[in-house]
Amino acid sequence: MITKSLEKDILSLDPDDKIQLIQLIFDSLNQISPEIEKAWAEESEKRIDAFESGKLKVTDWDDVKK
Repeated sequence: MITKSLEKDILSLDPDDKIQLIQLIFDSLNQISPEIEKAWAEESEKRIDAFESGKLKVTDWDDVKK
């Protein structure tokens, strides 16, 4: 919960400092855990392997656009 004091401090920041604060908050929310990153890497490898071995059904981009 943002206190009135904190809100006042934030609103009094100059634009550059507000941007830095926003970036700091965004970065803190946008962290991916190592477990999730590993799972995505494994899934990507599975999909690449399936594509390369012909096990993955693919559709040409021109057909998708129709």
